[in-house]
Amino acid sequence: MGHLFTKLPPVAHAAPQTAAPESDERPPWLLLVIAAVVIAVASLVIWPLGGFRTAPEPVPQLQAGAQARNALLAITPVEVRVFTDDSEFGGGTYIELVADLEVLDRRPMSAWDLNTALEARLMPSTQELDHFEIRVERDPEAIYSSLNPGMPERAMIRWPVEALAEGDNEVRIQFWDVVYQAGFVDESSRWFIGDRVIAEYRLPLAGAGE
Repeated sequence: MGHLFTKLPPVAHAAPQTAAPESDERPPWLLLVIAAVVIAVASLVIWPLGGFRTAPEPVPQLQAGAQARNALLAITPVEVRVFTDDSEFGGGTYIELVADLEVLDRRPMSAWDLNTALEARLMPSTQELDHFEIRVERDPEAIYSSLNPGMPERAMIRWPVEALAEGDNEVRIQFWDVVYQAGFVDESSRWFIGDRVIAEYRLPLAGAGE
């Protein structure tokens, strides 16, 4: 009797496939997003501490007799003292800075120009001195509104004061950089305060407490 089933040829079985490993590559836009987030967080931390600006250089601390210069003038403080004027006109108490001044610009230097370059405070109270007058040693009775270039002068710069705070025994003089340029409102040019202190003096106040 013949076979009812026909013998089929053996079937070849395919080898099991191994899954391909997932790629570790991230899309470029994702890397950009991560970098932006890192920079933003760093900026939030660093900015309150001064941002990415370069730290300013320390201000030179000079003693009496040392000269400092900017584009307008050279100044050499000699001493600072309490000065009492008992004359009928202009009497009162002043803080007087004795200093050698030389105008370096080709134009005369006005009292306003000098006021732009100088900042004076009584210490340790930090009371600001303002509205000074200029006198010169060779003509101490006159008040000068300007000084001429090429004529070095020993000047007396006097700030009026009503009273000294208890403990004030020195004057801090800051000598600033200045820039000659047109004004913000009009086109006339004049001296403006710059962006840095060129030198600082701490001068003992002679006559304080007397």
